[in-house]
Amino acid sequence: MNEPVYTVITFAPVQGFIEKSRKLRDLYGSSYILSFLSWVICQAAEKQKLEVVSPALPNITQGMPNQIILKGNTSRENLQLIQHQFYQAWRLLTESCQDWIENNIRTWIDSKKETHLWNYSIWKRDWELWKNHAWEYFDASGKPGESITQVRERINQIKASRDWTGINWQGESSTLSGTDAIAYPDLGRIADPRRYNYQEE
Repeated sequence: MNEPVYTVITFAPVQGFIEKSRKLRDLYGSSYILSFLSWVICQAAEKQKLEVVSPALPNITQGMPNQIILKGNTSRENLQLIQHQFYQAWRLLTESCQDWIENNIRTWIDSKKETHLWNYSIWKRDWELWKNHAWEYFDASGKPGESITQVRERINQIKASRDWTGINWQGESSTLSGTDAIAYPDLGRIADPRRYNYQEE
């Protein structure tokens, strides 16, 4: 009898993504996005003939956890295909948001009640950074006979041992302002963070 092989997949930063929420609808939206990304991982894994152990109901998008447990033998190539699907789903989601804003919101009104056209050419770089650098993806596969707990410990070690500094393309010293997660008029106009007024933005 063959011993089962488990794989755990997760992504980050989940807490940082949720903490940007300032209203209940923001919290709902961010939670739904996280659930959607987890659902994409489950769908991609099932296409690779892997059994989704957790979550128990992978076809329900709402309330999906961000740690996916799979059962079955897999290769590095299969895991890379799942990772590709994850990043592609995020990119399509952000492109849809960007396209909707650019096609539906043409003007904005300043404090003097004057109407201005949005200048979308200057914010392309920020959107590309959001599309390409918002998430970290992790996977860990066990050996035949290793328990789910052992594989979960392995993925936690991978996450804890990574040698990186948080992605901070805006030059902020803190994520508390959250201005790197908001689309607003003239986004990208000021490239030098020393000239940036976070309170005003």
